[in-house]
Amino acid sequence: MSSRDDHFQDLIRFTEKNYFLTCAYARNCFYLLLKALGVGKDDEVIVPAYSCLSIYKTIEEVGAIPIYVDCDEGTLNISPEKIKLAIGIHTKLIYVIHAYGIVARIDEIVSIANDRGIWLVEDISHTLNAQYNGRPAGSYGHFTIVSLTKLFLNYQGAVITTNDKIVFSRMKQLQAGYPTAPKRLAYLPNYMYRLLGAWYERDASLIALLLFKIVNFLLVIMKIERESASDFNYNFFHMSNFAVRLFVMSYKKYLRLITPPFTYDRFRTSC
Repeated sequence: MSSRDDHFQDLIRFTEKNYFLTCAYARNCFYLLLKALGVGKDDEVIVPAYSCLSIYKTIEEVGAIPIYVDCDEGTLNISPEKIKLAIGIHTKLIYVIHAYGIVARIDEIVSIANDRGIWLVEDISHTLNAQYNGRPAGSYGHFTIVSLTKLFLNYQGAVITTNDKIVFSRMKQLQAGYPTAPKRLAYLPNYMYRLLGAWYERDASLIALLLFKIVNFLLVIMKIERESASDFNYNFFHMSNFAVRLFVMSYKKYLRLITPPFTYDRFRTSC
């Protein structure tokens, strides 16, 4: 791990994993994982029946079949009892989302997955820093996915962590083989539309973060014009955004004194 990637040390320690990979979105992390595990045609992936559409579409993209499982009434997360009923001979993976700030009954799900030799993925995008039976959410499964577009007002960035060096290496090779979409000035209006929307909603923190995003975007373009795109550290790029979001949330009470008409409690979620 390079010194420029030290921003991720706390995250991989928190999930009790040794390796991490960053992507543009969580769906990209999940896609690389499915490909690295060899999940494909006619394989089955157990997922919560109520979740982000991109999860289901990613499974279908590799040719596999999403198996929808209802929630547990106590946690509103995927039910361990119903997971048992949904497992079949083609089941390759269980995707657990700890939603609504509530951790699923993950110890029971781990037992089910281990007994049947099934891969287990934890998505802690909505429960970062939550714990279950004294252990952090994200430390139970074989893989942990964290989307940075949920709690930190970010519009891009996701991380997948694991202790499986072989699968991690496969994911890294796959990622290196996919073309990277170049940053072009034509994409700048997308950020400007969001900035106008944030201004219309009078959301000071979101305005500040979008301005920061635009500045970083322009720096990326200039970097690509001077050197090859591969020389730019995208891990550092994503985590610099992440750090600013944490700073804004930590000091929002002081920002309120400066700009009283604005609101600071709009922590939206999106796929």
